[in-house]
Amino acid sequence: MLDSLPSQNLEAERAVLGSILVDAQQGIRHLGEVRQSVKAPEAFYSEANRTIFRAMVEVGDGLDVVTLADKLRQKGQFEAIGGPPYLFDCIHAVATAAHANHYARIVARCHVERRITEEATRLRQEPARSKATMTALEQERQELEAPQTGPAKSERKDASALLSRAMEWHGTLPDHALMEAAAIAPGLVKQAGDLMDRAEQAPTVATARAILQEWARIWAGLVGVPEPEL
Repeated sequence: MLDSLPSQNLEAERAVLGSILVDAQQGIRHLGEVRQSVKAPEAFYSEANRTIFRAMVEVGDGLDVVTLADKLRQKGQFEAIGGPPYLFDCIHAVATAAHANHYARIVARCHVERRITEEATRLRQEPARSKATMTALEQERQELEAPQTGPAKSERKDASALLSRAMEWHGTLPDHALMEAAAIAPGLVKQAGDLMDRAEQAPTVATARAILQEWARIWAGLVGVPEPEL
């Protein structure tokens, strides 16, 4: 029996790319809106769509279908992604850029679901680490499925305070212990750094707290101190 395909929505992926390109005068603005939900090219399931999104980010200011095509040609990737026909397929997938963030949230949700599937596999091998990661991912998925509202000023303030507390705790850890951890377990140190990056981009305080608790658990284990409650 064939395994089911990983969570994906190729129509939404094309709609995201098309929403960025459909208005030639506002490409960079729409890219910024999309990146609130789609944090990295890896959120796209299609390799061609990942390549296009990565090139869009590299173009930056002045982004439109012409400058994007030029960037892809420079990188030797234009034909691999399907050339002009595919770019115009993306543009024709939408009428306007009005729903760009809606499509982006669909792509982001599918990415989270793929990561949940991956973590479920790891859960059997590293139950303590994966259980906490799964909790954070489930929280992230629920938020992406919820009706979208703008973040309140108090929410942003609470998130900033949470990150400050986490960094203050990290600042109390002995320097020699941090150096030993970096030498002995560089993989875990990198994982902790990745978690901090995710926490800084988390859409809500609840998600940031769940991610930072896993971050703190890693550092506490590395240094040999009690895990804090953040």
